[in-house]
This record gives sequence, C-alpha cells and structure tokens, in this order.
Amino acid sequence: GPAAGVDGLWWATGHHRNGVLLAPLTGLLVADGLTGASRTPADEHVASLVDPRRFAAPAAPLHPPVPEDARA
Repeated sequence: GPAAGVDGLWWATGHHRNGVLLAPLTGLLVADGLTGASRTPADEHVASLVDPRRFAAPAAPLHPPVPEDARA
C-alpha cells in the first residue's frame, strides 16, 4: 500500500516464506493501487488486510487530560 507522507512510494513487503505464493496477488494489488483501477469488494477486503496504514492509528495520550474542576 501507499507510504504515508511520501508521494509515489508503495510498500509490498512482509510476505515471509509465502512470498512466492503471494507474488501474483501482491502484483495485482499494487498495480490496481498505482493505476487507480476499481476493485471488487473481495479485493478491497484483501487489500485492507495488508494495507500498511492499518498500523497508523493515532497514538493514545500518555496521560488523560485533567478536568478543569480538578486543577489546583
């Protein structure tokens, strides 16, 4: 999937020992993403499972905010 913050950079990694087996699917997903081709709902689901942006959830604050009435 596309790299956050770097236009034109796409990631296709993390295949481990299944790399050869997943190469056709990886190629299809990357080509569809780069060309903007429409995907079937099944392809969209598979793409969401391997999209690197799934790790980009906003970080939780280290400390919860202190309510106004609890400040000294």
